[in-house]
Amino acid sequence: MLCLYLLGRLELGPQADAQQAAVLAQPKRLAMLAYLAVAAGTYQRRDTLLALFWPELDEFAARRALRNTLYQLRLALGDGVFVSRGDDEIMVDGAVLACDIAVLRDAVSAGRYDEAIDLYRGELLEGFHVTNVGEGFDRWLARERSSALALALRAFDARVAQYQQAGDAAAAAVCAVRATGLAPFDEVWLRRAALALDAVGDRGGALRLCDAFVQRMAAELEARPSAETQGLIERLRSGALVSVPRAPAAPPSSDASPRVAPSAVEPPSRRPSWRLPAVSAAAAVVVLAGLLAIRTRAHVAPPRRERVLITAFENRTGDATLDPVGDMEVDWLARGLVGWQRVDVLDPRALLAHGRGPGGQPVDPGQLAHRVGASLVVTGSYYRSGDSLLFVAAVGDGDGRVVRTVGPIAASLARPVDAVEATRTRVLTALASIVDPRSREVWNVYAAAPPFEAYEPYVAGWGFFWRGQFARAESLFARAASRDTAFDAATVAVATASANLLHCTVVDSVVSALARRGRSLDPLDALGIRIAVARCHGRNDEMLRLSLERERLISPASPSQLSTANAALWANHPRDAIAILERIDPAVDLDWMPMADHLDYWASLTEADHMAGRHDAELAAVERSGLTRLGRFLYGGRALAGLRRPADALAALDSALLLPAEPGLSNGMAIYTDGRPEYTGSAAWVGLWIARELQVHGDSSNGRVAATRTLAWLEALPRDDRSAPEMRLFEAECLEQVGRPADATRIVERLLASDSSNIDYRGTLAGLAAASGDTALADRLDRWLAALPPERALWGSTFYRARVASLQGRPADAVSLVRETLALGAWPYWVHLDPALHRLVTRPEYAALTAPRP
Repeated sequence: MLCLYLLGRLELGPQADAQQAAVLAQPKRLAMLAYLAVAAGTYQRRDTLLALFWPELDEFAARRALRNTLYQLRLALGDGVFVSRGDDEIMVDGAVLACDIAVLRDAVSAGRYDEAIDLYRGELLEGFHVTNVGEGFDRWLARERSSALALALRAFDARVAQYQQAGDAAAAAVCAVRATGLAPFDEVWLRRAALALDAVGDRGGALRLCDAFVQRMAAELEARPSAETQGLIERLRSGALVSVPRAPAAPPSSDASPRVAPSAVEPPSRRPSWRLPAVSAAAAVVVLAGLLAIRTRAHVAPPRRERVLITAFENRTGDATLDPVGDMEVDWLARGLVGWQRVDVLDPRALLAHGRGPGGQPVDPGQLAHRVGASLVVTGSYYRSGDSLLFVAAVGDGDGRVVRTVGPIAASLARPVDAVEATRTRVLTALASIVDPRSREVWNVYAAAPPFEAYEPYVAGWGFFWRGQFARAESLFARAASRDTAFDAATVAVATASANLLHCTVVDSVVSALARRGRSLDPLDALGIRIAVARCHGRNDEMLRLSLERERLISPASPSQLSTANAALWANHPRDAIAILERIDPAVDLDWMPMADHLDYWASLTEADHMAGRHDAELAAVERSGLTRLGRFLYGGRALAGLRRPADALAALDSALLLPAEPGLSNGMAIYTDGRPEYTGSAAWVGLWIARELQVHGDSSNGRVAATRTLAWLEALPRDDRSAPEMRLFEAECLEQVGRPADATRIVERLLASDSSNIDYRGTLAGLAAASGDTALADRLDRWLAALPPERALWGSTFYRARVASLQGRPADAVSLVRETLALGAWPYWVHLDPALHRLVTRPEYAALTAPRP
């Protein structure tokens, strides 16, 4: 049986051949077929058809035109489609050709409201135009459009009532918001949706919905809302309405951190920016949760999930200033999908990382889909027509076949967000019709996207964030948040970037500002704030707990798994990290990462193996990784040191010393000093780490050999390169390792003269003084470190003081300070790597303190 789809799209399916589909390209034939199909089962008089479709012709010519049209339709669709009664009446046989309008009527009458809602994909014969027809056809079309819309709204009304009676306030809000999209000037539905959003704690969404309505009325109708609607808006702004709080996702934590509504998570980076060998990749780990919002209700995941890739929306306007509109559409679509338990939405940043060719044009969607294992692909583009933007989109399968089309959808060039939101709604509906036509879980409670002027710096900010430029990202996020105070995701992004910069006072101020607003955050945003706070205050166990809590709220997308694994490393649970990481295929699941070699994944996996003592597995992971640059020799050398193969470790170092610097890598050489633009990954970084690894694994002699070779490499550098602060600090630390503390002291003293408040310089100098027997200087610097306020020093102060105590032969004090260092959130690997602290390894209390946790 054929089905004629007239609502929102023109399609003849499900298995129409080319001849049948050609009917849709003939406007007048399609108009008459639609007229008869909508009234399938009811005879229509031929005289009526003549007056509707050939009013300009005399009766003889009109009847000939009607016969010819019916003949062509029968030829294309088959003789059984039309049934005649005598010479004067004809109808469409609904058993041969169904029409979605007729199915919609039956569904509403039978109370199948979800089916009815899914069927209404847009206006009847949307965008359709046919010439040389009578006014009667236009009146019929307007009447049927109104009738179809009324049926759809009746279904929405019934479902909202059912959800409310069942106590499902979130679903009621979702359903009411969708209804406002069908009735954009209906104040009753506006008020109903706004109140429903407020009832689930999304007052910001309610206000955005109302503001968009007011602007739409002014722009298109030159009118203002009624007094009742204006009164509701004022009550929302003043907070007079009482919102129903969301159920917490987990019991409140017992710590004393600022409280926000518990819900979803901003996953932690693998380690702070000042500890990252691959800072840009680690930054990308936090992107997914920072950009995507999910529903607050818990769902039982069905057994089968579709993997969806949202590709670039191509800007065909010829105006490059409109490029961010496409990025906004991709991100807003992903927001709507991430909480739906029937799909895994791939992070849209995969597209920006790997989905464009050298010229900036999108790669073939089918190729990208196969590479990342996507079964459904959303593509789109947008055009300019006068003062309007036109969006078109399509949903295809993994083999490139288009299975749904959307658009064109028009909006004013002055308000591109309207087209973004309308396109998102239609694309999500199309996806739902493919994956699960009965599902209602696609829609989250965001009523509308923030204004474009706020979204533009927000999207741009993430671009800088992925590349590790946190200060620039922080500034752009702050600009986005200031342009729309209800744009919570931008405010949370400020805290995320600030936490990476250790601007913990900013994080705390963001928490306070959100608390003063008096509304609940979206789940992912709220957990993101809590993770930023935990990270800033060194609560690694809480960071891991929150990451695991996130895993219970969202689909098990690989980026979130990587973030949880990194949190496990911070909390010294390397075997948990291994279990998570081994479930990931980086070549497929992490295609979104900025670094094509997925260095951060391999850094995390090899570190987890190393900390767990699995050095054979660690080396195998390096071989499997395919890394070819500095990272390969660092992680390979680390594994070889653990396996006590010094000759091979030194060979790895020699290979690294032949390679150029890598601007994309952070040194990770000290707690506070990197993050500045000139701090670039180099062979000196690899040399120092391999030297230390050899020493802490019991081979001090070859550790000195590695440090000596690194010193020779440093001394051969051009003068300007060697004088850079990071190179001087590398030189000092290698000199310390080869037993030349006096030479190292002179270098650090010169560094300290240029930056007297630098904690790393003072801490390093304190250790050198202790090793040289200069007790007075060591004690003076120790007192300076001890006096630092916790919000500035974090764990750095106690770390350097532990080194001093160990080098001075005060092991009990050193162990106590290491305990405090770990309690303040130290990176466990940094403690493991330090030769001065490794002196304590024979003490049972130190071994127990630093041992991997089960």
